[in-house]
Amino acid sequence: MTFEIVPAAEVPLAEQARLANEAFAGYVGGWAEMDANVLARFLMLQGTDLFYSRFVRADDRLVGFGYINHTGKILRLSGMAMVPESTRDRGRRAPFRASLRGRESAQQRRNDAGGDRAESACGGVLPASQIQATDAAQRLALRGERDRHSAWVRTAR
Repeated sequence: MTFEIVPAAEVPLAEQARLANEAFAGYVGGWAEMDANVLARFLMLQGTDLFYSRFVRADDRLVGFGYINHTGKILRLSGMAMVPESTRDRGRRAPFRASLRGRESAQQRRNDAGGDRAESACGGVLPASQIQATDAAQRLALRGERDRHSAWVRTAR
């Protein structure tokens, strides 16, 4: 099996809508069928950037996507899915799982060696480049200025 990462800007919107419909068919939260026009409006409302977003092609068939929202200097995942058939075949997932195990063991070796990483307040691991930004965010939070930091989403009051 061969995998290929394809920029979303190279995939026609009609094909993107077809894949989204296939991926979310039978979704527990419900799903409304989309065509290219509805998908375009949805992506625009989400702030999705098709030049940063990617699709996954396996054996010459699109099987998944990850839409990326690009706001200023911040990139966020705004939507993702895989078609059910691509996740049910354990044989197909074996190479992916093996690559994840390889990453986990490499991460563990870096952590054991001291690495340039630190534990975040919520238990996750942050790269050294993000630690200073986190400290700045914590200072804003202590002053009660959460709304000023772009990483926090304002909640409905």
